[in-house]
Amino acid sequence: MYALTVYQNLPLSQLADKLNINFYVVIEALCLKARNQLANLKMLDIHRVTASYTELCEELLNKISAHLEYRRKALLVYINDLGNKADNSHDCSTCSGRCDMEHASHVMQLKESHQDIFNAIHRLRAVVMPLYMNAPYNSVYRMLCNEMMLIDEMIAELFYLEEHGLIPGILESQKKINAGS
Repeated sequence: MYALTVYQNLPLSQLADKLNINFYVVIEALCLKARNQLANLKMLDIHRVTASYTELCEELLNKISAHLEYRRKALLVYINDLGNKADNSHDCSTCSGRCDMEHASHVMQLKESHQDIFNAIHRLRAVVMPLYMNAPYNSVYRMLCNEMMLIDEMIAELFYLEEHGLIPGILESQKKINAGS
């Protein structure tokens, strides 16, 4: 992937910052647009023909929001702290036991979030209705589908970059400071 070549040679903290700016913020904005379309569709679809799709959209958007919040509030802070420890030649194998960074949990949570969101995307794809249906809410439904497709594409690229750039960078930094020794 082209994007990996742009990101792969960056130091871990710069990579995390770029992912935040180029993906986390953008995906949050797309989710907000999708939520607005979702609200419009729910209001127009009085017979709840699209209910299974809209419910899964809402579930996916909630999962994405929760996982992005974790990334911004915990993971980015952890990566910054990890970088500081690596820069200061910290050695977790010799610290007094007060090193409370929970190194393994961050990588595990990142991988679990990938699986959780991929599963939700898969369930959503299974219930998509044809875009050519003749209904008064068709244009709103189509816009929501387009927003969800953009989110799906951004998530796929983000997860690829996290799995092939961010996670290996975290593991390498952890190794430098003997985390988990």
